[in-house]
Amino acid sequence: MTISDEDGKKIYENRRVYMPQSTDGLDDVMVYGPTKKLGIIRDTSIQPFAEKKETFEASLPRGVQKLSVTVDLNYQLRPGDVYPIHRDTIGVLMGTK
Repeated sequence: MTISDEDGKKIYENRRVYMPQSTDGLDDVMVYGPTKKLGIIRDTSIQPFAEKKETFEASLPRGVQKLSVTVDLNYQLRPGDVYPIHRDTIGVLMGTK
């Protein structure tokens, strides 16, 4: 997810990976390739037809009135193999108190 101001300057960026998280059993480094997985630590994958809600919190600079929020959903089988599935961009008008 990326948040940009009205001039296109990037204010915030965050990336999350949803998949069964595994190790090769030799150390504590995450293994992403399906050919090297030995033990599943936890499963954060997105299940078919299941709703997934996420919350992102970002500190915004003062004086910003208009924002552009872009969310990309990609499928990544192995590092470097990224297949775009969906992209959505919305404009947000900040209110003042």
